[in-house]
Amino acid sequence: PVMAHFLAVADVELEQKDISFAGRILQEFSEYLEPDQVIPDDMDTLAYMVETPLANIIKLPNASATTNQLVKAVKELQAAGFKLPDYPELPRDEKERKIRSRYDALTGSVVNPVLRKGNAVRSIPPAVKEASRRDPHAMGEWKKESRTYVAHMEDDDFYATEQSSEITAGASGAMRVEYVGEDGSVKVLKSGLDVSEGDIVDAAVLKRQALKAFLADVFETSKRDDLLASLHLKATMMKKTDGIAFGEAVAAYFKTVFDAHEEEFDRLGVNPNNGLSDLRHKIQLLDDDERREIEEEIKDCLESGAPLAMANVKDDVTHLDAPNVVIMDVSMANLARWGGQLQDKGGQYRDTMAIIPDSTYARMHQSGIEYLKAHGTPDPATMGSVTTVRLQAGGAEEYGSKETTFEAPGKGLIRLVSENGDILHTHNVEKGDIWRLCRTKNEAIENWVKLALEQAAQHQDDVIFWLDDNRAHDAQVIRKVNALLGHNAPDTVVIMTPEAAIQKTLARTMAGKNTVAVTGNLIGDHVTDYFPIMEIASSSKML
Repeated sequence: PVMAHFLAVADVELEQKDISFAGRILQEFSEYLEPDQVIPDDMDTLAYMVETPLANIIKLPNASATTNQLVKAVKELQAAGFKLPDYPELPRDEKERKIRSRYDALTGSVVNPVLRKGNAVRSIPPAVKEASRRDPHAMGEWKKESRTYVAHMEDDDFYATEQSSEITAGASGAMRVEYVGEDGSVKVLKSGLDVSEGDIVDAAVLKRQALKAFLADVFETSKRDDLLASLHLKATMMKKTDGIAFGEAVAAYFKTVFDAHEEEFDRLGVNPNNGLSDLRHKIQLLDDDERREIEEEIKDCLESGAPLAMANVKDDVTHLDAPNVVIMDVSMANLARWGGQLQDKGGQYRDTMAIIPDSTYARMHQSGIEYLKAHGTPDPATMGSVTTVRLQAGGAEEYGSKETTFEAPGKGLIRLVSENGDILHTHNVEKGDIWRLCRTKNEAIENWVKLALEQAAQHQDDVIFWLDDNRAHDAQVIRKVNALLGHNAPDTVVIMTPEAAIQKTLARTMAGKNTVAVTGNLIGDHVTDYFPIMEIASSSKML
């Protein structure tokens, strides 16, 4: 109603489209509904509209839902009179497998890939910034003696194993992803992946056994050092990579429980990827004695293991309860806002070990923590602003939840093969390793750099490209950026590693200066939450 009122003055009509999770479920299963319950497929309409130059879309926050949320949503809709099929957690036949597949396709990052066709420039509206300065929000106190830090893998993660290359004219066309078993057999995991000359294509693998060892070690260290263990992942949007990592963390913390009841859990369909809350729900199907035994074992883990950070003290929800209770870019921003402390089960704020397995972004957050420890808490009444220019056009740098992320089916190798048979990337894998592919279009990078230069010309602020020359993908991007900037780039435009960039940006912000952060897609998720949450207490007010 507010938007319609303002737009009416300019004779602009406003039409509402339903991208809610419930709406998407109903749109997908329209054949099960009564005629008056059927709603149009607004996602298809929006997919067309974003390609239309005259269209303007105002998108409110939407849910990148988990399986837990999906099951609850289906039950709520059924209770409201929609005769949807049940979600088959343990499919018994081909029909149920197809139903589950359709439901599963609705989870994770679904809306953003449809709507985010271009690169993004995000900034805080001046009126919102001024309001925050006049009436500053609460901030926690950063102390030099804070013990908070970020724990991450040192090897065998996506950062360490990433391979990247620029597509040449001879390699353009349709690529395929192949798994080659120890016996030499070849299985095509994905085909028809179109690439063009100048595109950047990456592949990386997270070693499953290294992840397990890392998680076992950090929980033991957290217990020994009496630091809250807080897990920070992006398991809703990156449901394959981070969803699996979340499940491994749950299995590691409750290892004695999962080891002792493997057979019962298989029968019940218990999946650690769905968290402790799902485990507690599933064991309600057991007889009372067996259920109480498992509940006591869970209680013992919570009492004798590493102290867990709470996502919701009132409802007794830890960081391990469900994959959607903590989203890394927001949770790490709030950790920075609140002086590096989180609540324990008694509601007390304490220092924490922030667990981010993949070091790609973990090191950046550790660098920010080090700066805040040394220089203290930012003041919202005097802070400058950070505008982000984000590389996301054409699905650029979409990691972790897409059709090009796979669990290795066995020991062997996974390779990326061009249409003419050239092998671009190869990784040795063990069963369960997580392999992912990413494509970034050349024209997306060109437009991204153009937008950054426009920001430099408009605002005369420092413009920082957050790129790490020690990372395979970023090294390719840096080469392109330098070529596009040429010799006439303003002195205000620089390239820095994310670790250096976050410290430089914090220093400028705390001195009241404005900065333009030019970032990749996922690191942009972090930056567009990190600074606004400290500046104006929320990233939802960004334009």
